Amino acid sequence: MSRAHGMIVLFGFMLSVTCMIAACGSDKSSNPTNQKPTIPASPSPVNDAMDVALGVQLTWQCSDPDGDALSYDVHFDTSQTPDIVSSSQASAAFSPQGLAYSTVYYWKIVARDEHGLEAAGPLWKFTTISTQPPTSLIAFTSGRDGNYEIYVMNSDGSDQHNVSNSPNSFDSGAKWSYDGTKIALGSNRDGNWEVYVMNADGSNQHNVSNSPASIDDGPAWSPDGTKIAFTSDRANGNEDIWVMNADGSNPQNLTPAGVFTDRHPSWSPDGTKITFSSHRDSDWEVYVMNADGSDQHNISNDHASTDYLSSFSPDGTKIVYVSNKSGKLQIHMMNADGSSQHAITNNGSSDNGSPSWSQDGAQIVFSRSFSGHVQIFVVNADGSNEHNVSNSGSDEYNPDWCRAE
Repeated sequence: MSRAHGMIVLFGFMLSVTCMIAACGSDKSSNPTNQKPTIPASPSPVNDAMDVALGVQLTWQCSDPDGDALSYDVHFDTSQTPDIVSSSQASAAFSPQGLAYSTVYYWKIVARDEHGLEAAGPLWKFTTISTQPPTSLIAFTSGRDGNYEIYVMNSDGSDQHNVSNSPNSFDSGAKWSYDGTKIALGSNRDGNWEVYVMNADGSNQHNVSNSPASIDDGPAWSPDGTKIAFTSDRANGNEDIWVMNADGSNPQNLTPAGVFTDRHPSWSPDGTKITFSSHRDSDWEVYVMNADGSDQHNISNDHASTDYLSSFSPDGTKIVYVSNKSGKLQIHMMNADGSSQHAITNNGSSDNGSPSWSQDGAQIVFSRSFSGHVQIFVVNADGSNEHNVSNSGSDEYNPDWCRAE
């Protein structure tokens, strides 16, 4: 070999090595200092969960040791080797569509960091609720009679009828007892706002708050039917969350903060917590506290928006509420700890309010300004299939879905 030829070979070898080093340095996936994401964990619903609502949202937890942004492939199917239904999504949440009753679904998550390293989670499964629930009832406030009355209708909008029948008063804010036998409401028929209770057919209407205060309103039944939470200004003219026995005895102030406005109580399905709206942070936020008033804390934590009118899901894992994050008041959903906040309605031209869950957690009823009036709408929990169920030429609002089976 000539000296010149040897120099060419040596130069080529060195150039190749240099290129390999440069390539390695530009690809962190082959750099042993880059670590894989953690294995996806903490699924919701939990593995082997039963009686899962058709409107379920899948969530999971995953992180990266290097702080890289992660993307996820979602595998979901009725097969034990589920196909990919969402690729490279940034969110650790997914809402499957078109679920069937009494069906086993399998799912798993593959996490990927910015450099292509992957971590595959285990195979999880859940079973949906066994049968479609029977047609249930929705109570709401209607102005169709020239004054505001409590109406009840089937959840498909049929058989709308007046159950309060108090033509000289303003009746609103109806709330079903969990067994479906009674309705609590706010009424000004005694000259000030009081909490009334009546049977589901409108019979035996009676005042249970019996206070000279200006406001006793916004009632909500405890799941066992023994207590009613409500809003009252009876202590110092400031609106607080109170609780009393169902017959009106033993009223207690749960939020005696002095100068803050607290409204709209709603119980968790196990009766241990109450969510409510508070203006104590100089804007409306969603708060949660224990049923005895302890451990009051802000879970919406968005001071750039109005967040209020909240309600626990039937399984206690989610909360729906009203927020104007997008400019107009829309129905939003979050986990019970305040995480994973997202809109489920997106009608930018109308305000929405007063969300309430169906008894199976698959749907949400709410009010919406529509064609010059406020109407009652129903939407699936994943935001699909919004439709008007009151369809009247009057204002209808404050719907509440009966949770009795």
